Order: sequence, then C-alpha cells, then structure tokens
Amino acid sequence: MINLNSLSVPMPSLTNRSDETDASDTPLSIRSLLGEDPDTDSSPSLVGQSMAGNELAAKNRIKQLKKQLEQLQQKLRMANARLAAIKNGRYRTEAARNAAAIPARAEVMALNSALSSTSTALFMAEKILSGMVNITV
Repeated sequence: MINLNSLSVPMPSLTNRSDETDASDTPLSIRSLLGEDPDTDSSPSLVGQSMAGNELAAKNRIKQLKKQLEQLQQKLRMANARLAAIKNGRYRTEAARNAAAIPARAEVMALNSALSSTSTALFMAEKILSGMVNITV
C-alpha cells in the first residue's frame, strides 16, 4: 500500500553532507546530460560553428531574396505591359475599357506589394548579416 502522508516522506537536503558524498551526488549539468565531459570547455568552438552556420544561412537567404526580387520585377514589367496594352485597346465604351483593365490593375498592385515586402525582407536580411560579423579573435 502506498503511504500518502506527506510528513512521512523524507525532505531532500539543499546542501551536500560530507558523510554522504559519492558519485551519485554530483550535480547535474547540461554538458553531462549531453554526454560531454564537463571539465573541457568547448563553448568557443561551438559559438564559432554556430556563427558560421548562421552567417551561411543568412547569405543563402539574401541570395534567394535577390533572385525572388528579380523574378518579381520581371513579372511586374510584363503586367505593366499587359495593362498598357489593355488600356490602348479599342473598346466600344469607356466602361468596357475600365472593366477590362480592372484585373490587370489588380495584378500590378499585387506584384507591387509583393515587390515591396520582398525588398523589405532583403533589407532586413542584409542588416542581420552585417550584425553577424565575428569580431572575436
């Protein structure tokens, strides 16, 4: 039978008693849980590897954003050309011309918005990369 009386459970001590010290009483650390030797200091190399990995990821992100920016600019040029062609087309009434131009205008506005957000993301990625310069020797 399980005893549910809280007074009968021994309280853990906050300090180590010298008469009870053995290998099981050593304090736990994150390094010991990860299987590393707690006496060796490998944190500078890990920080360097992490910084290099982050810098590489930021450079790849910048490259991807620049490519996406160029694609959006090309799509925007084509959408503007379509809008101009629709506006210059022959229509019976002005209302028909405006009705035909509405989808083309919407596409141009959507591409402008995407271009703006992509350029903002590119700026932020470049700013982050400039802050990742490793000044430690």
